Amino acid sequence: MRRNSYTILVLLTTFQALGCGGRVELVGRSQVGSIHVSPQQEPEPSSRQPTPESDPSRLPAHLVLEKKEFREPSGNQVLDADEEGTLYMKIRNDGLGPAKLAIRLIPLGSVEHLEFDRYHIEGKLPKQQSLTIEIPLRAGLAVADGMRELKVEIVDEYTGGVLTSTLRFKTRHLEPPVFLIVIQGYDDGPDVHPNNWPNGRVEAGETIKVTAIVQNTGGDAEEVVATVEYPDGIEFSRISSEDGENNRFVFKQMASGDQRNLEFDFFIHPKFDRDTVDFTLKIAESRGFRAEEVLSLGVE
Repeated sequence: MRRNSYTILVLLTTFQALGCGGRVELVGRSQVGSIHVSPQQEPEPSSRQPTPESDPSRLPAHLVLEKKEFREPSGNQVLDADEEGTLYMKIRNDGLGPAKLAIRLIPLGSVEHLEFDRYHIEGKLPKQQSLTIEIPLRAGLAVADGMRELKVEIVDEYTGGVLTSTLRFKTRHLEPPVFLIVIQGYDDGPDVHPNNWPNGRVEAGETIKVTAIVQNTGGDAEEVVATVEYPDGIEFSRISSEDGENNRFVFKQMASGDQRNLEFDFFIHPKFDRDTVDFTLKIAESRGFRAEEVLSLGVE
């Protein structure tokens, strides 16, 4: 009798008899009565290399500068001394992955008396989204007239890619305010107080009204305050409707050519024993500009 031979193909998904804990693929070709197998084990998961799909930061971003503006308070595109402007940018990511943004500002000329940070970390910009960035720039009191240029680098720290632009703006020097204090005169008439003796002289027991004008003949001034200093032995009373209290008058802003009235009255006690009553009128501005005038009145 003739014996026929044949082939058996066996696929086992789990073969515990070999002591393998993972998946084992067994393939064999044999005659009847025996099976020969050879195990083939897949690589461990930890040995696999990351792919762009499993590591989103490796997908490329594509940065687009949608908008860039230089903004400053006066709206004339000139950064005046002691003024703060803003570099405004809107950046869009049209790529497949996120970007990690940083901004570098590189001077392309003199930046003397300009204050700004040269490196800004802005953080993550997801794909298909936009980010608005505002960077302050300030001109010092001593800044000169001129055109300023800064190279603006928008950096993707994931890839090292750089998007470059240039910022140009003008600076203008400070024209300082100049304060002029004009004493217009004093009044001892009965319209000031009914007990006055209207003889044009300052006498003990009278109430005297003083009128002065403060003028700004220079550049614009900010936060202007006038103070009247007076001696002991008199009673001081403000008349001006300006903000402030007692002997302090708040004029706030004074543009070039502006003027303010400064009025007050004072009562001289009968026992006042000096020959003159002296007032010091002081003007102070927030940036340190000052003026003063002394009013000295003889007392009879």
